[in-house]
Amino acid sequence: MDEETRRKNGHEPFEFIKSCLFNRKICAENLTTYIQSLRYATESFGARVVIHDPNKTPSPEEQGFNVGPGNEISVSLRQRVMYRLPTPFRDHCVDYEKREGSSVRSQKDCVRTCIQTENFAKCGCIDQTLDVMNNLRHCTLTNQMQMCCLNDVLEKMSNSGPTCDCPEPC
Repeated sequence: MDEETRRKNGHEPFEFIKSCLFNRKICAENLTTYIQSLRYATESFGARVVIHDPNKTPSPEEQGFNVGPGNEISVSLRQRVMYRLPTPFRDHCVDYEKREGSSVRSQKDCVRTCIQTENFAKCGCIDQTLDVMNNLRHCTLTNQMQMCCLNDVLEKMSNSGPTCDCPEPC
């Protein structure tokens, strides 16, 4: 979805966070409203929490976890840095950000592009929630045939193993 659609259909944190503590201190004042029970092309209710590198764009649909209404959570983190090496080393990683002639800038974008290519080939439209290849016709969220087709594509891709050539990033 584009940013304008997300803003129109989404919520600001102050609209659904009842309270917030960090290191036993209140995060912000007046966060006293409740999670709203609205659905957005998903069957989940509550909030999606993504903890990410501040220099990277978060990807709630692929990372993070759900917190249902009426639940309290605690999170503990430990950072780990991993370095991979490109061919001829065994990792065969790809530096997506330095690839010439490609709009794919991450492994996540590579997988999304692969899925959208398959979506368009099988369904004649793309999943508007994957935010790549937006120049193609979007499937309509209220069109049951299109939604079933997109679900079938994802299910077949999941069941058949890796079909996308999207190596780990370096």
